[in-house]
Amino acid sequence: RTSVPSSAVQSLTPEKPSLILTQEQYEPLAAQLVELATAKVTEDLPGVFAASRRFFEASRLRWTVPVRVTASPSKPANEPGAAIYTTPRGPWLVRGEWHRSQNEMLVEISPLPRTKEDPETDPRDLLSTAAHALSWLCVASRGIRAETTLFPAERLAVNLFARELAASRSELVEEVLAADEKGQDAAALIRRAGRFPLPIRDSLSVATRLDVLSRRETTFADLAAELETSLLGGAIRASEHGELHFAPRDSAVSLPVHMTASVVKSLASLVFYFRYLARPGAFLIIDEPELNLHPDAQRKVARFLGKVVNRGFKVMISTHSDFVVRELSHLVMLGHAGDAGRSLAQELGYDHDALLTPDKVGAWLFNEGTAARIPVDGTGFGVRTIDDEISHMNADSQRIYARLVG
Repeated sequence: RTSVPSSAVQSLTPEKPSLILTQEQYEPLAAQLVELATAKVTEDLPGVFAASRRFFEASRLRWTVPVRVTASPSKPANEPGAAIYTTPRGPWLVRGEWHRSQNEMLVEISPLPRTKEDPETDPRDLLSTAAHALSWLCVASRGIRAETTLFPAERLAVNLFARELAASRSELVEEVLAADEKGQDAAALIRRAGRFPLPIRDSLSVATRLDVLSRRETTFADLAAELETSLLGGAIRASEHGELHFAPRDSAVSLPVHMTASVVKSLASLVFYFRYLARPGAFLIIDEPELNLHPDAQRKVARFLGKVVNRGFKVMISTHSDFVVRELSHLVMLGHAGDAGRSLAQELGYDHDALLTPDKVGAWLFNEGTAARIPVDGTGFGVRTIDDEISHMNADSQRIYARLVG
C-alpha cells in the first residue's frame, strides 16, 4: 500500500520515470517504512541468532526515527542517493533527492540494461519500492544502506576451522542428495547440520573465499599495514589455497594462522578486512577487540580504532577491558583540548590522527538487563562497574599488604 495520490502514480511513464512528493506525502511513507522494517527484523530474529522461534515469542523490536526531514540526506559514497532494487521484472536503479528549499522530494526510477528475454517493465510497478527507498534515504543516517561487517568473538575459531567446516557441510549435502535420490528419509541427516548465528555465517563465507577476495587492495590497506607493523610484527596474506598465513618480519618463513600467536589469530581477520574488503563509510562491529591481547596491545588497538573512526568508519565495540576504555577516554580528552591536547599527545607518543572528540563517541553500560548511557565530555568517560571493581581490588590489595607484609 502507499500514501501517494493516484494522480501522481498515473504521471509516471517510461519516458518520465520521476515522482515528486511533498513533505506531507512523504511522512506517511517514512512511518510505513519503519513499520515494515520493524516487523521484518522482528520476524528474522530467530534466523539471525540461529535459535528456536520460541525464544523470541515475546521479543518486539521498536524503532524511533524522525519522519520529518530537517536537513539534506547524507548519501552513499559509491553513487550519491542511489541504490539498485531487484523486482520480479528485473533490476531497477532508484535515485532519491530531497529539495529542502522547495519542500519537495524527487524519486527517479529507471530500468537497468537487461536481455531480450526479460519481460517489459512499467515504472508504476516500482512505485512502492521507490517510496520505501526514498524514505530510507532520508531516515537512515548514511543514505540508503551502509555496509556492515561484524567481527564476532568466535573469529579465532572461524580463522582456524572455516575450511574444515565447509568441507564437512559439503559432504553432508552430498549424503542428503544421495539419500533423496534413493528415496530414503534425509531428515536424520539434515538434523546433523549445526546452525550458526548470522555473524558467524558471514565470517565463514569470507574465510572460505579468501583467495578470491584478496585480488585487489582497498584504499584502506595502510590501516592493515599499521596493524601488522605496530601489533603483529609481520604480514598477513591469503595463500594460493585460500588460507590465511603469517610471515614474521625479517623472516622467509610463512606460517599458517593456526601455528601463530594468539594476537595474530585475533587480529588476522581485521587486517584482511582493511586490506581487501573495506569500503568508505562502512559500519564495523567488533566483539571484544581486546581478545587475547596483552595490556600494551589493548591500548594500541584502542588508538587504532580512533584512527579508523577518523577515516570515516562507524565503529561499535563491546568490551570488558579497562585498558581499552581508559585509552579511548584519553583520546577524547586529548582531542577535546585543542592545541594543548595535541601538544601533550605528541609528548606522550599519541598520533594526532587517533584523537577523538566527545561528539564522535557514545558509550553505554549494559548491566543486569538494563542499558544506560554513559556521559562523554571533555574529561572523557568511565564505566562504573569496571571502576568500582578496580577500587575494590586496590583496597583489598592494600589490606592484604598491610596485614601480611607491612
